[in-house]
Amino acid sequence: MTAGSPEAKVGSRRRAATAAMLDALAKVSLIGLFVIAASIALKLAGEVLMPIAFAIIIGLLLGPGIGRLERRGVPAPIGALIAVIGIGVVLYLAAYAFSLPLQAWIDRAPELWRALQVKIIEMRATFLQLREVSESIERATSMGGEKTPRVVLESAGLLSSAAQSAPAILGQLALFVCTLFFYLSTRTGIRTGLLNLCLGRKARLTAGRVMRDVEAHVSDYLLTITIINFGLGVAVTIMMWALGLPSPTLWGALAFVLNYAPFIGPATLTLILAGVSLVTIKSTLIALLPPLAFVALAFVEGNILTPLVLGRRFTINPLLVLLSLAFWLWLWGPVGAFLAVPLLVISFVLMKHLLLPHIAVQEEEERREGRRYRFVHRRLRLREPQIVSRPSPAE
Repeated sequence: MTAGSPEAKVGSRRRAATAAMLDALAKVSLIGLFVIAASIALKLAGEVLMPIAFAIIIGLLLGPGIGRLERRGVPAPIGALIAVIGIGVVLYLAAYAFSLPLQAWIDRAPELWRALQVKIIEMRATFLQLREVSESIERATSMGGEKTPRVVLESAGLLSSAAQSAPAILGQLALFVCTLFFYLSTRTGIRTGLLNLCLGRKARLTAGRVMRDVEAHVSDYLLTITIINFGLGVAVTIMMWALGLPSPTLWGALAFVLNYAPFIGPATLTLILAGVSLVTIKSTLIALLPPLAFVALAFVEGNILTPLVLGRRFTINPLLVLLSLAFWLWLWGPVGAFLAVPLLVISFVLMKHLLLPHIAVQEEEERREGRRYRFVHRRLRLREPQIVSRPSPAE
């Protein structure tokens, strides 16, 4: 078989295809190993990285406001200090406003647990399929024939574990505050330093667009979601008050906070409302109204209001949101659930600029064209002569 024969050409093409396939598999394997190693590193260093990531996300939200203050002559450290103090005051007022109803429900936890047991026993007569569940609850919570709430037996352990974790929580809070302050006060220097690390004009332009779009997208998304969540909290408060559920403002506040975690937050509040309704409302059918009303409100918010307000730019596949939520919840727990969607937005911006640069360039041209159109329209409107009605000669 000579070198120029058809069989040799076919063999060389097969070897080339095999080499290309092996090269692609090697690249995929390297990427997979990197993802596994990065996930393990994020998991092990979660106590340090969680407050840092949370502070940077909040910094991206507040960044445009700090930029406006800088343009008006306010130094960046002063603006950062005002932002940090403002966040602290808001959190303190919120904690103070909702500490009393929350403490009242915590004090009533043993009573509510016993009432919930009674409700479950009553429902067992109607729903036969719950018999095994109710019997397991009775065995788990009974001691010597007397039903004792499990929360009372474990209160000492909960207090001791809370006391042991207090230094770590305070350390993470201090790290969050310091990271947020220094990020806001040095955000311009950080951006300049990152741009100086880029080699070439094209790389600097891409890095500048990435940093600008990350801050703009995260800020717009979080601000819009905060307004939507506030409206949901107000609606839940009014609905729970109309249905006669105690402490309606508490459930509205929980709806506002938990709705930052898609799927998990509304599901958690639904279970809480179902348990509270069962132990505070005598009729079982009426007790189903508060959780069902919240499910209806959450459905309207998640499937109609939020897509309508956010629009096409922030439309994300729900499957990707669920996968991101599961991944970050596994890594960092509840904090990861709150950070899942903002981190997904950041990853989309990075993917658009690094892997799909033509789409980023097209959006940049559309943005410039929109700004140019608004500028010209404003100039023409300012130059438009004022039409003053004059009286006619007959008048």
